[in-house]
Amino acid sequence: MSRICELEDAVVEWYDSRYFQRQGELLNLDFLKQLFLIKKYECAGIDGLICKIQLQAIKRGRLNNPLIGMQIVVKDDRVARPSTADWSDSEEEDEEHSRTIVCEVKKLGLLIDRYVDMQLRIGDTLVLYISRGG
Repeated sequence: MSRICELEDAVVEWYDSRYFQRQGELLNLDFLKQLFLIKKYECAGIDGLICKIQLQAIKRGRLNNPLIGMQIVVKDDRVARPSTADWSDSEEEDEEHSRTIVCEVKKLGLLIDRYVDMQLRIGDTLVLYISRGG
């Protein structure tokens, strides 16, 4: 399912970050590499900077960075189930809880719920837009 952010309508042309003319304004994305593979990093903007960053979750963990403005939790959707026959109901519920994500993003925009972290599974794709004024 493909969704378009309203920024996509406003930006005429995106440039690969390697070829963006104002290299000094680019964001350092090293903090994302602990949980994500950066598949694409594009930029636009005349008076400011608009970044479009396509990420794929590759590792389980939690990310809290002021640049994003909310916590992101990546869960492993393939939790190893013990091979023992005495699998209790509480263990089964714990396994199900560890694979369940609370705020699956499949909508045009995202309204931030400040009491719930954004949750993804390993393999999920997230397109992150960050804009900064000039």
